Amino acid sequence: MIAPLALLTLALECVPGFLVGTAAAAPFQVYDLQSDDGSFLSTGATGQWKWGSVANGPGAGFDGTHAWSTGLARDYLNDTVDYLEIPVPDLTGVARPVMCFQHWYEIVAGDRGWIEVDSGNGFEVVSPLYGYPASTGFVGSSGGWRPVVVDLSVVDTAAPSTLDLRVRFVFEADLANVGDGWTIDNVAFHDGDVAPPRISDLSQLADTEDLAGPYAVEVSVEDDTIVSSVTLAWSGGGVEGSAQMEPTGAGTWRGEIPPHLPDTEVSYWVRASDGLNTSREPADSELTFRVYLPAPTGLTGPSGRVVGATVPLSWSAPMSAHEVVGYEVLRGGLAVLEVTEPHADAPLLGALESYAVRAIFEEGPGDISSVLVVDGVLPTLGAVRPDTAWPGESVRVRISGSYLLLVDGTVSLDLGAGVEIGPIDVRDVDSAFVDLFLAENATPGPRTLTLQSGDNTVTLADAFLVLPGVERPRLTGIEPDAVRQGDQAELEIRLVGGLEALPTVDLGVGIAVDSVEQVEGDTAETQLLRVHYTVRADAPLGVRTVLVDDGARVFDGVTLEVERAFATSARSCGTSIPSGSASPAALLGLVGLAGVMVRRRRS
Repeated sequence: MIAPLALLTLALECVPGFLVGTAAAAPFQVYDLQSDDGSFLSTGATGQWKWGSVANGPGAGFDGTHAWSTGLARDYLNDTVDYLEIPVPDLTGVARPVMCFQHWYEIVAGDRGWIEVDSGNGFEVVSPLYGYPASTGFVGSSGGWRPVVVDLSVVDTAAPSTLDLRVRFVFEADLANVGDGWTIDNVAFHDGDVAPPRISDLSQLADTEDLAGPYAVEVSVEDDTIVSSVTLAWSGGGVEGSAQMEPTGAGTWRGEIPPHLPDTEVSYWVRASDGLNTSREPADSELTFRVYLPAPTGLTGPSGRVVGATVPLSWSAPMSAHEVVGYEVLRGGLAVLEVTEPHADAPLLGALESYAVRAIFEEGPGDISSVLVVDGVLPTLGAVRPDTAWPGESVRVRISGSYLLLVDGTVSLDLGAGVEIGPIDVRDVDSAFVDLFLAENATPGPRTLTLQSGDNTVTLADAFLVLPGVERPRLTGIEPDAVRQGDQAELEIRLVGGLEALPTVDLGVGIAVDSVEQVEGDTAETQLLRVHYTVRADAPLGVRTVLVDDGARVFDGVTLEVERAFATSARSCGTSIPSGSASPAALLGLVGLAGVMVRRRRS
């Protein structure tokens, strides 16, 4: 009678070098099944065990194209029991015969496979090392190629000789559905212990806020001989370590991973040895968990497009036993702001911006929150026109830009000391005209323009230039420099500096400017304006400032005096007129003549 043993679930290869670590048992017979069928014997109701190139199921053998299978190119047949017998080599002198193989299977419910051994008293079911996956045998899916070890050393003592030992695979299918089948490859016979310990039930540690540690790991380990050692290995934060696990009874072992810093992913795995063979769990990967401090939640901002230099954000504090001392706001993954409360006005660059926040704990920074994408537009200032002026000058400039959101009555400007801001005429949301008055002592040099409208503040460096005063364009003369009430004539204004356009001329209250003509001056730097005017009879007397406005700047620097109309007394013309010697009409004629003479003398 053959004693049942257990199924090896580790990723072993049942050929030389299949063990993790060093094994004392070398194979003395190997059937790789690539060049031939190994003289395996297929029998049964349908004889569906076939050797050849595997096209169905796994699509190939374990380490080549060929293998034995119940369905090389198709699903297996139903309502049948079929056998595949393995030639057992001479076991004379073999202290502990062991057979191992690789297999792949996809077997539907109701169908099954198993292993039988005949040591002289007929075939009996034998369990592989660590048992079958189900009480009925191999069922369901193997989940890929898997190794199996069968211990053949425990035989019926009544058998005449181990030379008569027979081994076969049995596959049984009922009348119902079928699947891909059972495929066998790399069958080998060894003498000795070839099976490493079986590791199961390894603790899957959850992510944790526990910064103090340690983190306990438990695992179940069994072996067909003895478990000599179990090692817990880990890595995290650039540090690796390992420690021997301690047995706690009933095949379980316990170990500890030391504490780690927050925002650390810790990987760990277990190695077990029976003194000859070593296994690892997971076989070719690691389990992981994170040590972390929690992230803020519920990050929100304004809906729709945001226009401005900042965007208001708010969030909820993380739930944690650790104390939060502040928050860090990130834009595009980079920290741009630190605050102490769960809200902030974060700087905006424009276009689509991604924002996130993380809490700062006493122990360090926490995890980053979910990302909030903001469709933002940054108000920008364009060029100022004109962008230069001289001390003592008055200019009208045009301010323009994009997304300025100018609202009449809410706009303010600043150009620094010595520049007085006059009336601001908002034309639309992105442009305005502004009168600037430069003090005589305004310091020459570039100025930064700061514009504020509502909640938006925009700056533009080097937006305006105060020029040296000695180069200032100005009015240098006027001829004549006096006019009389009731006059209708022409005067000339002389100026230094260029004009942006044909200007308007303001001669003060009571004087109407009928037309302005620009003519060449006597030098390249001077210009003349010929002005036709009409003085009202009641125009205020006295001296007034003459202003020339070309739309960009206002020129001053000369004055004009308004005098009384010509007197009608005899003393006014220096001629004595006898009383009653002339008619009223004659007197009026004399007055008109005297007026013409005066105008000609002053022109």
